[in-house]
Amino acid sequence: MWAGVDNVWEQRKLEARKMLEKAAESHTSGARFVGWRFVVPDSLTVKNLLAKNLKRLLHETLVLAITITKKLLGYLAKDSCLE
Repeated sequence: MWAGVDNVWEQRKLEARKMLEKAAESHTSGARFVGWRFVVPDSLTVKNLLAKNLKRLLHETLVLAITITKKLLGYLAKDSCLE
């Protein structure tokens, strides 16, 4: 399954390497290799993202706890009816 993905990835790496080598060999070329721009978020953005994710995680935990409690109470009610 992953063999095709690996082949495509290797092909892209090879093409990128050839482009870089070609650009380096061309002394008159004005072309430049442009990479991904990495932007470091400010601390307020990071705090907002953390707060948002924490709120979501707490909500999901609460919903899961309620669901488990209801199921447990249902099982206990069935057991007490059998006795």
